[in-house]
Amino acid sequence: RLLLVGAGPMRGELERLAHELRVPVVFTGGTSDVAGALAAMDVLAAPSVQETFGLGVLEALAAGLPVRYTACPALDDLPPGEAPGARRLPTDPAVWSAELARVLAGDRAGDRDRTRVPPVVARYDIARQAAELARLYLPGPAARGVAPIRERAQDAAT
Repeated sequence: RLLLVGAGPMRGELERLAHELRVPVVFTGGTSDVAGALAAMDVLAAPSVQETFGLGVLEALAAGLPVRYTACPALDDLPPGEAPGARRLPTDPAVWSAELARVLAGDRAGDRDRTRVPPVVARYDIARQAAELARLYLPGPAARGVAPIRERAQDAAT
């Protein structure tokens, strides 16, 4: 089955097309349960040719899913090995069809297992990003004060 997560102006057209072609599709619409949606997937397909960052791709990688994508700025300039399980595909529907069929048939060559988080996920960790931002904007000693502030915030939350 195909799971389409999110909302958009083409939903009605896609529902009609799925009905006409007799393709079983689950349309979730917008959801705040990203973890639940990812847990229901065997592979994330992100064929969009325009992405501002690619958060959905990163979330899927963090969940241990194999990912196939066309555009993901978050992965574009990474060194090899940072995002195992992610493969960039051209916009050719035949390539997408063959690749998704291969992955769904159990051929996961080159994909990692679902229990390991790839290095790319740590690159975009919120604590790491905050510390890097602080180093850019705050003078030396003030930037070092970010870690204690974060620790106090975490302590207050528990």
